[in-house]
Amino acid sequence: MNRPTSQFSSVLHILAEHAEWDQLASRLQQLLILSTEDEQNQELMQKHLRSGEGAHSWTPLMLSCARAPPHVIELLLKCSKESANIPDRSGMFPLHFVCSYWNNEHASDTGSAYPVGTDSSIDRNNEEGGDHAINQISYESDLHKILKMLIRSNPRILTNQNQWGQTPLHSIFDRDDLPGVDTIKILLGLSRIEDRKEEIEKNQYDNDNESQEDDDKQD
Repeated sequence: MNRPTSQFSSVLHILAEHAEWDQLASRLQQLLILSTEDEQNQELMQKHLRSGEGAHSWTPLMLSCARAPPHVIELLLKCSKESANIPDRSGMFPLHFVCSYWNNEHASDTGSAYPVGTDSSIDRNNEEGGDHAINQISYESDLHKILKMLIRSNPRILTNQNQWGQTPLHSIFDRDDLPGVDTIKILLGLSRIEDRKEEIEKNQYDNDNESQEDDDKQD
């Protein structure tokens, strides 16, 4: 099937533009393997992943942050962690794109592209009962994974502002669907504090168990 003329030139940009996620993931995996064996390939890969193309100077990560599944975002960040810190011409970073545009069109076999909380999603829920409730959970879970991956690449991007002075937190309130409490916590940086607290508690629990086992052996 012939595609319309693209404003992008690199294969990675074009695959992201047309939401060819399987092909993009396969290409990224190949690039990861090649880049470990060939420094020249690594430099070329980094150049394409960091390059902004088109009228808005979008990178493959920006294009993917509108609708790609989490594993594609993860591969893009593995290939170029730095691409999370590159803005487009309007000063929007990939995290802004996720907050403003990301949807769950890939999340279920039903093909539902309705964001959580819209009138359409409510109507769909009434029609399909529990199936859509599962889709909503899947949507929020995938959204949280993507947000956390981007924030881990550089926590400072939480405060990055576009040309209108909006942080990613501002951007998510521009959507038709209001964000959930857990989503807001992530964008406020609170989830990182909670995750760290859980990690400390788990380590303490493991240490206590090891100490108890040592005491039992001595007895």
